[in-house]
Amino acid sequence: MNRAWSVKHGIQQGRRGERPDEGRANADSAAARSGPNMKIRHILLLNPPGRKLYTRDYFCSKVTKAGYVEHPLDLLILSGIFSSAGFRVSVLDAQAGRQAPETAFNHIVSLRPDAVVFLSGLVSRQEDYAFLERLKKAMPRVLFAGMGDLFLKKMVFENTAWMDAVFYDFTSGECADFLAGRRGRFSTISFRDGNDIIYRAPVQDRGEFSIPVPRHDLFLNKGYTFPFARKLPFATVLTDYGCPFSCPFCVYPTLGFRLRRLQNVTEELRYIRSLGIRELFVKDQSFGADRGRSMRLCEEMRNIGGFSWTCFLRADVAREDLLRGMKAAGCHTVLFGFESGCDRILRSYKPGVNKRMIVDALRKCRRSGIKSVGIFIFGFPEDDIGTCRETADFAVRCGCDYVSFNVFVPKAGTPLRNKLMPDDSSGEKEEVLDQSGIASVWSGSPVSVEELNRLRVRAIRRFYFRPSYLFGMAAASLFSLCRLRMCLRSAFFILQDVLAKRR
Repeated sequence: MNRAWSVKHGIQQGRRGERPDEGRANADSAAARSGPNMKIRHILLLNPPGRKLYTRDYFCSKVTKAGYVEHPLDLLILSGIFSSAGFRVSVLDAQAGRQAPETAFNHIVSLRPDAVVFLSGLVSRQEDYAFLERLKKAMPRVLFAGMGDLFLKKMVFENTAWMDAVFYDFTSGECADFLAGRRGRFSTISFRDGNDIIYRAPVQDRGEFSIPVPRHDLFLNKGYTFPFARKLPFATVLTDYGCPFSCPFCVYPTLGFRLRRLQNVTEELRYIRSLGIRELFVKDQSFGADRGRSMRLCEEMRNIGGFSWTCFLRADVAREDLLRGMKAAGCHTVLFGFESGCDRILRSYKPGVNKRMIVDALRKCRRSGIKSVGIFIFGFPEDDIGTCRETADFAVRCGCDYVSFNVFVPKAGTPLRNKLMPDDSSGEKEEVLDQSGIASVWSGSPVSVEELNRLRVRAIRRFYFRPSYLFGMAAASLFSLCRLRMCLRSAFFILQDVLAKRR
């Protein structure tokens, strides 16, 4: 079970929440308990390099669209947990830094960490594993612990003799306990114990939790960008974990649903403000799921003051009083996972939402002065060319300010993947799965790969290349240099994507 943490703000020599003379004692104590092969004082949080620009984050992986790089939320949260436990923490995000594999490899070896906690994903598995296995050979005494969507599958240690552990919950204090050398019955970690593998299936949990304030200072000036940020730099914040809804294709309901204590959240927000950061991406997968709590959080944000932010929202919780409270607290953009423009598909994959509710939610956003982003998916198992075209038509007509078109992939750990792939394994020949549709399309899609790519590119072109839309975006960007840069950047990558698929 996750433990509640008491949080302090002070940072001393790379550690949070300790007296100046306390950190080394904590680390030495942890090392003494770890045994001769696990004297862990220094932890490296690693987002590995890749041939493409990848998002590996919160049990989701894909090729990054439009060249943006978001904070790796898993590593961000763990930075606070490990620092609070007395470890020295370093961060290497080779994606944000655009580091080539050889450059990243030499950098990591030079850091001489005692443990590497890394991200990987179904979109980049083969190249990640090759890189990490090479690292392990260069640093055989270093402990390697992984996180990511591919580790939610069965047989996570198959063909990974170089990997020592898998963390299933990056908000859990068990991660620090494990690296401190404590051994017991962990509920959120699978690991090697000599020649044995101690396996724990990911668990669903509910209730409240607290975490040490994440080390946002370690993630500043690393090249992170976000298409809807109105100011840079920005910070990413998590105020709940998992999702209370039941979309069968989505991984987040499989994680359970826990709310972070509001006092713990506001403590982090005050720390972020002390760093001079005013822009936030609230990464909750369903902001507003607990309406009363969300209203109280908005009130706390107003009291702190000065924030500008974006979040995810569902159409069926987008009530006007909530939207007004969000707007007053600084929210300027919401991202909706609409998924489809066909009510038949929505009944199967977005329970509780229909097209009428989507249009109504967008109308409420406009009245509240909040911009909207509609996220749509082509290629659900019950889709055909007709329903995909219906989705594209709806996306253009429904009134979104921005859209994102993805393709369906059977995500690890979800009910839909278990139904479609009951004999799932993690064999070496597993296909690359990329929900952005840029690197690959799932081979089991009911619509051909070629047709899905054509549908996606045509939908992008129809939405973003409308003269009225282009004129409106240009006019809105005239008064913000940051916004103008973001729009030009997005336009460049959209054109690049469209032209690449046409070739």
